[in-house]
Amino acid sequence: MSAQHIINGFFSNRIIIDRHIAPQYIDGEEQFITKYIQLENFNKHSIEIKKTYGLLKTPLSQISKSSHHFSERMVQKGEYVEAILTVEKSAGRLPTYESFYNKETKELVKEMFVNDFEIYGYDKVNIII
Repeated sequence: MSAQHIINGFFSNRIIIDRHIAPQYIDGEEQFITKYIQLENFNKHSIEIKKTYGLLKTPLSQISKSSHHFSERMVQKGEYVEAILTVEKSAGRLPTYESFYNKETKELVKEMFVNDFEIYGYDKVNIII
């Protein structure tokens, strides 16, 4: 299934979206959660949390390693919005994340994740993709 089909399916309620790529905001969560940490600021915030609570030093390089990280293999540039990728086609090299977006999909992402942008403090006007 291509990126375009996933996004369009979300709006038509024809497919179930994996929670890893679905909107993250849950209605009413602000009643229980008062502080958020943006992932791109994790290192900075983890230092503040350690100081505040007197925690031991954490090896961030070990925490951030995961078999789910493919950034080193994401080197193929081009337009992959409509592409259906398979292991056989990829040959170990994957498209950059920017390759999955065009003008239409950027606008759909802004609409699909409107609550996430607002609640979590992201700029939906100047979205960087």
